[in-house]
Amino acid sequence: MSNEESTTLKNILSAGKAEFLEKDFNSASLRNIVKTAGVTTGAFYGYFSGKEALFAALVEEHAKAIMNIFMSAQEDFEKLPDEEKANHMGVESRTSLNEIVDYIYEHFDEFKLIICKSEGTSYENFIHNMVEIEVEETYQFIDALRSQGKDVPNIEKAV
Repeated sequence: MSNEESTTLKNILSAGKAEFLEKDFNSASLRNIVKTAGVTTGAFYGYFSGKEALFAALVEEHAKAIMNIFMSAQEDFEKLPDEEKANHMGVESRTSLNEIVDYIYEHFDEFKLIICKSEGTSYENFIHNMVEIEVEETYQFIDALRSQGKDVPNIEKAV
């Protein structure tokens, strides 16, 4: 990629990030983005297929990083023998939560885009998806406790 192409791409990404942070995905204007970036709409489409592709270019790496940290903790806990899980409850999640918080602070704007500005994109349910995974893992943990003869209150699954 030439220096000019690299500069153009950086300008588009910067303008898109500013526009999405100010307005959110749905309210962001592609016209404003290209104007702020100093490029034509045609030039924009040389880099991105549309507004959502630009949004994804800004957040995808960070969404994957957060999900990888989260899933790694889930997998580490799942690998433990059932009889050790009660003693480890909170250890893996605390470690991963600290990693996630550190990552969020290092990439605050991108995470803000994912959490607060992504309605209308494939990232709008990002946190909901993490919660769904956590809920399912919690039910599996409860089953592991019961298999050890521990008395665990019955929790009804939400429909």
